[in-house]
Amino acid sequence: MNNADRLNDRLLTGLIVSVFFPWPAAFAVAGGIALLVWLSPAARAAVVSDKKALLRVSPWLLLAILPPLFWKNWLGLAAGAGVLLFLSLFLWLKGIITRERAVRCLKIACFGGVPAALVAVVQKIGFVFLHWPATEWPALPSNDELRAFSFFGNPNEYAAVCVLLILFGLWLCGQKELSLPLTLLCVGSSLVGLFLSASLMAMAGLFFALALMLALQKRWKLLWALIGVTAALVALVLLLPAVLPHASGAGHSFAMRMAIWRLALRMIPHAPLFGRGLTSYWMFSPDYVGQDLGFEVRVTTCAHSLLLDGLLSFGAVGVGLAVWYLLRILRTASARYQRGNALAVLALTALTAALVHGLFDVTAVWPQVLVLLAVATAAGIGAGTEKDSSQAA
Repeated sequence: MNNADRLNDRLLTGLIVSVFFPWPAAFAVAGGIALLVWLSPAARAAVVSDKKALLRVSPWLLLAILPPLFWKNWLGLAAGAGVLLFLSLFLWLKGIITRERAVRCLKIACFGGVPAALVAVVQKIGFVFLHWPATEWPALPSNDELRAFSFFGNPNEYAAVCVLLILFGLWLCGQKELSLPLTLLCVGSSLVGLFLSASLMAMAGLFFALALMLALQKRWKLLWALIGVTAALVALVLLLPAVLPHASGAGHSFAMRMAIWRLALRMIPHAPLFGRGLTSYWMFSPDYVGQDLGFEVRVTTCAHSLLLDGLLSFGAVGVGLAVWYLLRILRTASARYQRGNALAVLALTALTAALVHGLFDVTAVWPQVLVLLAVATAAGIGAGTEKDSSQAA
């Protein structure tokens, strides 16, 4: 192994481990590694080697910086710089990833889910003793104060991470890269974390991702079993809401999101082509407080929709470019799957989970989730994994 490979291995390991740092530290470490990629000639070579990929992402140099500058959205400008750093990380991952590196990253991530779940359990116990008198069992309040978030920024982000870790663990087990006892430990821990974070859309994303994984692997009996178990769990929650208390507030949560979406639709025409930079909803929704719009104005950090948040941040031009690039990724991964590349299955299922969750939230673009999603996607389309001889089915 030469010096360049050793450096890339160390940076890659540090990047995956940093996902499980407390979220401010995780942000800082990921940004620092992105800068190191550019400063190191050995790592930078992986980014600049694919000229076509660089050309395809180059418009984001303007989209991430100029709109927030024009609208004086300074927080969005800082977040835009983060977008550019992440794109650098993704191109680097795509350039250096091999099956061996991908498997190592997935294992580290799965094992990281175990202490994350332990922290979530401790948080839940603390929330219960602080906010929940024993006489209320089993009628748990459904507010966010009782939803675990572990090392992450909020419960929804932790849920998105748990979903990816479950997919990683099952994929590794199916490829015989992870023993059954370790799979049960890792996947079981992330299932506990998903339950404690109580994100309904993350659970929906997991269902569709697992269904796609089983369909791609042509495991039809398991697919029907998944559908049956899911139907039974949904019926159980409907009959006994105490099993998943947050579900009882789903109607209220949806009503809040409807108000947010209506305001976002009012805001988009102010900058329809290029948007006003990241965090636009957070920065500009207070301008509508007190106006008679016919609905409640809710000021939050995001528009709770990847599409609407994307239109607010980057406009129709940015969303169009993002969709075009996503379709290229999906087409490449699908072609790899047809050639028997098992890692392509992982990329397609991880992206499915993120997109389903993205219908109601933007946690798929939070840095810690993005790092895991980028590793899975790069593994499915990277040049270093194209000759993966493992069977997809």
